[in-house]
Amino acid sequence: MYHYGIRGTVYKWFSSYLYKRIQYTSIGSHCSDLATVTCGVPQESVLGPLLFLIYINEILKAVPDAKVKLCADDTSLFLFDTDANNLNTKANTSLKEFNTWFEINKLSLNIEKTCYMVFSSSPKKLYEVSA
Repeated sequence: MYHYGIRGTVYKWFSSYLYKRIQYTSIGSHCSDLATVTCGVPQESVLGPLLFLIYINEILKAVPDAKVKLCADDTSLFLFDTDANNLNTKANTSLKEFNTWFEINKLSLNIEKTCYMVFSSSPKKLYEVSA
């Protein structure tokens, strides 16, 4: 947050809000032990969405050769090339870079929700890109 210009009292307030948070799980009358939260933002809080957006803001730079678009917690990666093989290589390289960024930031890429589409200006070309 300091990187984005949040300083002084507001920085101290956010630090206090996020510092030494604890959590537990309860099922019926059973509760787990308390555990310290080491990363992430408080779920279902008013500030949660804002803090999440600040947290993932750098994702736009995760894949330098692609355009990254965000909508809430969904991310789209746009790649362009006139050659299907080059596009395939770019897509696989970009997904690896993306996944590395996710791992470094303690997030995960949901493979079940990951998909791709190929658009062509030529109706005669059919691209087969392996993900």
